[in-house]
Amino acid sequence: MDSPEHEFFVLGDKDVAGTDATGLLPQTAEKIQEIRDWLGPTDYSASSSEYKRYLASYVPGTGRWTQEPQYQPWINSQDHGTLWARAIPGAGKSVVAAHLTSELGNGDRVPVVYFFFRQIITTNRTPNSLVRDWMSQILDYGLLQSTPLILCRGCTK
Repeated sequence: MDSPEHEFFVLGDKDVAGTDATGLLPQTAEKIQEIRDWLGPTDYSASSSEYKRYLASYVPGTGRWTQEPQYQPWINSQDHGTLWARAIPGAGKSVVAAHLTSELGNGDRVPVVYFFFRQIITTNRTPNSLVRDWMSQILDYGLLQSTPLILCRGCTK
């Protein structure tokens, strides 16, 4: 399939007609899949994905420190922001991150998206893969805003 180096799609007012009171545009499952196909994300939800692998490695009590009082403001805030965890390789950072992602994603407060970089897996080591995965995951929340949106695949800027 031939395609230009850069594909641009500009969505205007007519493209987002029919939004609901919150400004969200409901999409059919077929349209969501079409967008996902275009994004070309990694297979982040597969049972063999890094996320599922780390989630399966969780042992009750792992990351109990995230329940300590000093971390509660982060968990309970309206804008979670970033929780930065540093430790030696193999300390369990990814297992804790997968568990927190799962726990936060079970609520209805905010969208939760994730990406696990993995140097030995070609598709899991680039910022482009991260953005495609995050955009694909955010589609589950119906967050296509009613303002013009420009999507470009293959852009370097």
